[in-house]
Amino acid sequence: MDFEELALKSLDPSLGPKLIHFSQPGANVKPEEHPTASAYLEKVLERGAIIPQASQELDSIYKTYAPPPLSSAEPTAGTKKEKPEDTDSDASSTPDVEDTPATDRHFILTRNAVPALAALSDLRPESSFSADVYRALEQARLRMESRKK
Repeated sequence: MDFEELALKSLDPSLGPKLIHFSQPGANVKPEEHPTASAYLEKVLERGAIIPQASQELDSIYKTYAPPPLSSAEPTAGTKKEKPEDTDSDASSTPDVEDTPATDRHFILTRNAVPALAALSDLRPESSFSADVYRALEQARLRMESRKK
């Protein structure tokens, strides 16, 4: 389908294929860039949809389920560690993932924290919260492993 045909069918032409003009056979067509999850969260914070605030309950879960420091062996599920009291929890002080060396990247919670987080969130039983968090943790683990190589 070409641009006109898409427009006549009331479809957004940008949904159509990205074809270069025949007079420019060597032109490099760049795919549309999509925002990253962190950029999305930053915009949501800017709009005020998420209000950052301290939570003793979340701090307690973090202290209970944080993995051991990277200086020891690789983090294992179920390992518990105490969080240092002087740690700054302000998200703006967290370095950008791309600026952080792969060896310094680590999880802030283990999979064992998910039931406690779900209980704290007071979600409906049919909620997919736990499955979504487990999936996100697995995806993050796979990304971290691939970047170490």
